[in-house]
Amino acid sequence: MSQARAELEAPFQQALDAQEDVRKLWPERDRREFLAQKIGLLPDAKGSDDLRWRLSERLHILAIVVGLVLLVACANVATLLLARATARQREIAARLALGASRARLVRQLLTESLLLAGMGGVLGMLFAAWGHRILLLSFVADTSNTAVPFQLDQRVLGFALAVSLLTEVLFGTMPALRATRVELSQVLKGGGRNTAGGLRLGLAKGLLVAQVAASLLLLITTGLLVRTLRNLQSQDTGFNRENVLLMRIDPGPKNYTDPRTIETYRQLLERLNALPGVRSASLAGNVAFGEGCWNKTIWVEGHQYSADEDQTAEFNEVGPRFFDTVGVPLVLGREFGPQDHMGAPRVVLVNQAMARRYFPNENPIGKHFGDHGPASSGKYEIIGVVRDSKYGSLREQVGPTVYDPLFQVQQAKPVVLHVRTPGNPASVVARIRQEVQVIDRDLPVFDVQTLAEQVQSSLHQERMFATLSGFFGLLALLLSCIGLYGVVAYSVARRTNEIGIRMALGAQGVQILWMVLREMLLLVTAGVVLGLPTALASTRIVANQLYGVKPTDALTLVAATLVLAVVATLAGYLPARTASGVDPMVTLRYE
Repeated sequence: MSQARAELEAPFQQALDAQEDVRKLWPERDRREFLAQKIGLLPDAKGSDDLRWRLSERLHILAIVVGLVLLVACANVATLLLARATARQREIAARLALGASRARLVRQLLTESLLLAGMGGVLGMLFAAWGHRILLLSFVADTSNTAVPFQLDQRVLGFALAVSLLTEVLFGTMPALRATRVELSQVLKGGGRNTAGGLRLGLAKGLLVAQVAASLLLLITTGLLVRTLRNLQSQDTGFNRENVLLMRIDPGPKNYTDPRTIETYRQLLERLNALPGVRSASLAGNVAFGEGCWNKTIWVEGHQYSADEDQTAEFNEVGPRFFDTVGVPLVLGREFGPQDHMGAPRVVLVNQAMARRYFPNENPIGKHFGDHGPASSGKYEIIGVVRDSKYGSLREQVGPTVYDPLFQVQQAKPVVLHVRTPGNPASVVARIRQEVQVIDRDLPVFDVQTLAEQVQSSLHQERMFATLSGFFGLLALLLSCIGLYGVVAYSVARRTNEIGIRMALGAQGVQILWMVLREMLLLVTAGVVLGLPTALASTRIVANQLYGVKPTDALTLVAATLVLAVVATLAGYLPARTASGVDPMVTLRYE
């Protein structure tokens, strides 16, 4: 790879080294990056498709989220197994008294856990066979050109089997060992009755606290991602996205010459601007939040560059009335007009970011710059300045942007038709197609959508990332509440005799209710105390995915904590209410 790179760079390097000014203004690292981009060289690990690079961080975060949900689910099952094993203490003690070894009983309990893990693994694989394609489409709208393998194969199935066995061993062994560690005389003499207060399952309480902490972490992460999505959706793009129709036109299959292409586009705009229901129509080489614009290195006349100064600017080719059509205000100068035709002096419009960078204290109108080395710095004349607008991503910081007049530089290549309407843009699609067919009935027109839809589609990955994270966060919360409900309900059932005695001695139902809720709230509080510091340290992992919100955002932390507390309280309230309504006469005879 290095030898091929050197051979391809050689002629470019010789041309660049021939100009001392270029060597000073264009460092070697930037030249290599430029050549690699133009030639198409990519790192070996990246391959021909950069989808892995673009999605790797989000997929790693999702893997961590899924791992946390798995741990919550396993801890939940282990907690319920501990509760069930405690209920079977008399049975286990009887088996041990009759001569069964502890190892044999552990194997029996592990076999039961293995059956649970096996059934869960089979159901999980069936769900994966149905849902893995949906997961891919959540991140990639078009999977036909991706080189990422995304199918169920032996490696995936083997990994799922290994995870199922590992979780069974880790979370099935602890309840089995704990259940078989019993005092025979005490259990057989007591008959399994438990009249002591509180939860007797110390390990179960620890697992519940860990579940609550993990659920809080996932809820906070979900809250940060949802707020990021809302911030992006409410971003000011710099243009008016409403009531703008987009249609792609490709003259390539018709083998148009450049002059014929220009004339065809000129006729099309004249007819569309005169069409009822159309406010304005224009063309552009690239659409906002589409494939992006061309980056070029520019040399501004009279500007003194520093050694590490970024000289790049984005270029887009636009037609007359483009800024009026997309709703980008003109700040200074004029828009393109009929005088800006092929063969006329090259003129451009620039955005405010470029004017601020290169002409901070002067009027940029009439200034010049070029894009083919310092000798070309007089190539373009600036005739206007437009408002900054985001073009590549809602997250981006707007940089210098140059707008070329389409009819000065247009070649026979695809363009995007922009049409602004007073109402629903869909109402004029048929008439626009008719006008295109009048000019050339075989001219391809495709990819019809609105500018608002284009902006929303740019958030496809952020939206699905937030959705999947939210789904897993709510799933972890549900699992934690199920475990909390199960253990509290088991505790209430084990303490029925104690509760009956308390009520017979005058305790009120409200007091019993609060007694049970208090113990449950102590577990939740312990989980929150453990989860908050963990979340503050761990949410920095998703810092690069956030926008307009900090990983330590107080509002998100408080909201997630309140949601967890409310849902957990509801989960513990049901068994607590059952405990407060028991009949003392019945419970005193409870065995």
